[in-house]
Amino acid sequence: MINSRKQFREHWKKIDPRLAQWDSPLWCLESTYGKSHWFVNVKAIKSKEIKEYHQWVLRNCRGRILCYSSSPEEEWWGFSHKPDVFLWILRWS
Repeated sequence: MINSRKQFREHWKKIDPRLAQWDSPLWCLESTYGKSHWFVNVKAIKSKEIKEYHQWVLRNCRGRILCYSSSPEEEWWGFSHKPDVFLWILRWS
């Protein structure tokens, strides 16, 4: 499921309202890289695939893709360019 920025923020507000605040660590990458507008939750990308992941993103995606939250089980990724979301999901989810 693709979440809007508002839906993503609401998700974190339910977990911990402090995370939904714009100055929380969840949003810290945006001060450097800009805002994401679409978000997806996927099974965690395996560490052995990270090098391949970064090369694939550089070759195939036009916008910024940021990891907002990561655990051994799942990750939340944000996208600045909506068409990237669909291609990315096909490859990495």
